[in-house]
Amino acid sequence: PAGAARTLPEPVNLQSGDGNDKKEGDKKNGEAKEKEDKDKKEKGAADKAAKDKEKAKEKPKGPPTPLRGAATKPQAEPAPTESFTWAFDTKKFRDGIYLLKFVLDDRLSDPEDNLTSVAVRSIIVDNTPPAIEKMESSRNQDGTVRFKVDVKDAQSPIANATYRVEEGEPYALAALSGAPDGLAVTLGVSRAKVESGAQKVEIKVTDSAGNSSVRTFTVK
Repeated sequence: PAGAARTLPEPVNLQSGDGNDKKEGDKKNGEAKEKEDKDKKEKGAADKAAKDKEKAKEKPKGPPTPLRGAATKPQAEPAPTESFTWAFDTKKFRDGIYLLKFVLDDRLSDPEDNLTSVAVRSIIVDNTPPAIEKMESSRNQDGTVRFKVDVKDAQSPIANATYRVEEGEPYALAALSGAPDGLAVTLGVSRAKVESGAQKVEIKVTDSAGNSSVRTFTVK
């Protein structure tokens, strides 16, 4: 009838439940693909790190060979050296122990930033030959001779000692008491071949400073 109210039909939902399920599936597939891509990247990074480690082990040790034409760092030149000679006349000094002090600086070549070096050394001045003291000798029953001499030096140890009969060849003397290279020692021989009668025996003793003494005895 005219003027009567009409009731409109309820709106129909055109979206079905199958569409929601499809969106949910697409979302899950996207997350799975993203996780797979992440796993591939992590595995690739791990493989690369392992390969780099193996290459580092195989790399030869030592400095790298410079490339042809590449600039190389110049090596520092060794510091220049000079030698100095100084004559020391020991005969102008008494025998004894002395301290020598050496002072060296580069003031002439580097006046603003010069350096000084000091060295101290001890030396022994010895110009006195060793002293050959008393000699004792006797004949053995077979005709050979035994003898001994006392030798002393104030500064330098005894370095060498010989004897010879008349103008014969020199022979070494043995140390009978005391250190053979000491300042005081008794030297001798037990069976020296010496002809019968009076014979001259020459004793020569040298210390470590090069001073020598010669003394002649007569044995019967």
